[in-house]
Amino acid sequence: MGFDRSFAVNISATYGDPRMPEYVLGHHLKGEGKRLALMSELLDPMHRRYLQSLGVVKSGARTLEVGCGNGSISAWLARQVAPDGRAMAVDLDLSLVDVRLSNLEFCKADILAGPVEPGSFDLVTARAVLHHVPDAEKAMANLVASLRPGGAILLIEFMGRLLDTDSQRTSRGFD
Repeated sequence: MGFDRSFAVNISATYGDPRMPEYVLGHHLKGEGKRLALMSELLDPMHRRYLQSLGVVKSGARTLEVGCGNGSISAWLARQVAPDGRAMAVDLDLSLVDVRLSNLEFCKADILAGPVEPGSFDLVTARAVLHHVPDAEKAMANLVASLRPGGAILLIEFMGRLLDTDSQRTSRGFD
C-alpha cells in the first residue's frame, strides 16, 4: 500500500526533546486546545459508534488510542472497559489532556518508534494521525503489532481536496 505524501504542508513545532519528532499542529499554538475540543465535540460521537460496532469495547478489555489529543476518546474507552479493563493513550504531546481516570494511562511516545506493548491490546484506534506521520505504512504496522491475536483496529483518516484559492480550482485530489 503506497501513500503519496506530496500534498503535506510542513508547519511544525518541536518540544525540546530531540528524540521526539516534530508535530504539525503544536499544542503550544494559540487556540489548539479549542480546536481539539471542537474536533472532539464534532467527531467523538461518530468515533464511539464505530468503536461500539466492533464488539470488543467491553469490561475487561485493554484498549490503546494513538494520537489521543485531549484524551476524550481514551476517557470514553476507559469508562467502557471499567472496572476490570485498562485504557492506554499515546501522543507526542500530552499537555492538553484534561482527564484523569484510575484505569487510564497516558504515555508520551512516537508510534513510528515501534509498537506499543506488542501483542497486548484488544483494540487499537487512531483518528487523524496517519496524515501527520512521514511513514504511514510503518505507523500502521506498529499499530497492528500492538494488537493481541483476534483484536480489532479502527483507523479514521480524513480524505479531501486541496483547493487552489487563487483560481478556485481543485489543485489535487486524493482517494
